[in-house]
Amino acid sequence: ITIKRRPRLYVINLILPIFLFLLLDVMSFFIVGSGTDKLNFKMTLLLSISVFLLILNDTLPSTAEQIPLI
Repeated sequence: ITIKRRPRLYVINLILPIFLFLLLDVMSFFIVGSGTDKLNFKMTLLLSISVFLLILNDTLPSTAEQIPLI
């Protein structure tokens, strides 16, 4: 029996999208506008990361049955 790890699956499905969300978060500091616009944008990013991780919890094979936390 040969067991292989598939790291590309995790890089493409997990690390790359989280990196893009974090890049958007850093770019939000350069948004011209009031503080409430930035706060709303950051809350939207936080919620989108949470939903993304919940979807990935169902999609990717996992070794634990816990919901991913931020």
